[in-house]
Amino acid sequence: MSGSDLARLVEAAVDGDRSAWDRIVDEMNDMVWSVVRGFHLSDSDAVDAAQMTWLRAIESLHKVNDPERFGLWLATTARRECIRLIERRSRAVPVDPQTSFTRLVVKGDVEGDQISRTDAQRVLDALSTLSADSQSLLRLVLSDPPMTYNEIAVALDIPV
Repeated sequence: MSGSDLARLVEAAVDGDRSAWDRIVDEMNDMVWSVVRGFHLSDSDAVDAAQMTWLRAIESLHKVNDPERFGLWLATTARRECIRLIERRSRAVPVDPQTSFTRLVVKGDVEGDQISRTDAQRVLDALSTLSADSQSLLRLVLSDPPMTYNEIAVALDIPV
């Protein structure tokens, strides 16, 4: 499809023409799926990324500055949705919080370096009184290997 044909369809879809929107989806869906498949996501994650791409397209169609380049915008949006999904999945790693945190605070072979198991339990008890967001932040700050503040900010989707 030429850029001018796509621009006409985008403009018609913005004006509420359902058949124009359906044609855009028909013409561009393979490209969206090609981008999503390039990230080697699980089937369910790939479906989520593609659906979110189309949702973002519907939400933003009226904001498109250059309708001829809507295909590029859509590909970029698909990439961003895949990355967002991967980042979200990497934050939600199922672990046993007690075991993983104990490993963080009880390490090293030198006696002066170690925190006793009793002290570790006190730290765990105190940690459990914090909000889930605060617990996640502390776990990442104390992770091994250490993460930078920028990496933590990205992982938790918070400002540095």
